[in-house]
Amino acid sequence: MACIDKIEKYSRRMSFDEFCANDMAVDAVIRNFEVIGEAVKKILEEVKGKYADVEWKEAAGFRDVLIHDYFSIDKNIVRRITCA
Repeated sequence: MACIDKIEKYSRRMSFDEFCANDMAVDAVIRNFEVIGEAVKKILEEVKGKYADVEWKEAAGFRDVLIHDYFSIDKNIVRRITCA
């Protein structure tokens, strides 16, 4: 939950253009998504089963994209997920 709070703190009250122009905010948000994705991978399957509506696989996959495909990260997608 701390990472979610940080993402909101770093990006709230910013328009899309402001967010994209603020490298520190973008980097901080991406880093916290990476932490969330890594944490998701460590959650027991029985716990995940209790929250079937959560997109566990997508969260972990997003982390993999952020870590391994860093130079082609689409800020539009990061911002859209941030605002979801």
